[in-house]
Amino acid sequence: MTIIDQLIRDTQAPANEQGRDKAIRHRDDQWWGQAMGGISLLASTGETFDAYDLQSVGVGEPDHPNRYGALFRSAATAGVIEKVGFHQSKRPGRSGGVCAVWRGRQS
Repeated sequence: MTIIDQLIRDTQAPANEQGRDKAIRHRDDQWWGQAMGGISLLASTGETFDAYDLQSVGVGEPDHPNRYGALFRSAATAGVIEKVGFHQSKRPGRSGGVCAVWRGRQS
């Protein structure tokens, strides 16, 4: 099984509700609101994007990088975005690690 196959299998498994709920409960509401607005803006373009692209629409970094998982999972659960694949991260410091690629859901 390749790393991509493993990532796809892992993302199709049920979410770790306890971890996500904890991240949401302890979030920075100001950052969360800005980041959700950024996701909505990127989703409206019809183009694909990843978490690093939030910077291009003025969203700063969260207090902890794990906040992105809860943020994107919440946006997907709300029907704003859908995962369309994976690619190597453009984020400096990630050393080309694999990250999810998203697109706005068609209404």
